Amino acid sequence: MVFSYAFFFKGFTGLAITVGSILTLFVVMQFTGRVRWAEKFAGRPEGGADAGKDVNGEFSGKPAPLGQLLKEQKAVSSRQKAVG
Repeated sequence: MVFSYAFFFKGFTGLAITVGSILTLFVVMQFTGRVRWAEKFAGRPEGGADAGKDVNGEFSGKPAPLGQLLKEQKAVSSRQKAVG
């Protein structure tokens, strides 16, 4: 919506779009900077997805071993079959 108003500033359209883009980027970075991404990407509620966590709970960046992921997936699917 603000993008449309930029065209009403004769001679300053590019400047208005640039400033608006920078301000939008600033706001988005402020919101995403406050998010605890390790918690957002943490394990599922039923657990078992903590293979990438370090000792202190921070994400280590290492992917979970494939064998462990397959075991967890089988366990989840068997629980879903038993429930429903």
